[in-house]
Amino acid sequence: MKFVDECQYTVKSLEDFLTGGGGAWDWDDFTSTSSKYPELERIRRAALAVELPLDDDGRRVLEALLDDAKRFCAENSQ
Repeated sequence: MKFVDECQYTVKSLEDFLTGGGGAWDWDDFTSTSSKYPELERIRRAALAVELPLDDDGRRVLEALLDDAKRFCAENSQ
């Protein structure tokens, strides 16, 4: 997967999970598929570590990871 595609996938996966969007297996697919980009892999692993069902603390962690993903992708898409 190209960098821009993997960035979009990471951001969309986090957004969909936080908003209840996406398909039944999308979160499982995201958390079980590693990234070749170290920062996106760190974000994926941190998301995987969040306990489910999602509570307020977990939501805050995922929101922070979403911000990290957006920032990383914006800074590195040039």
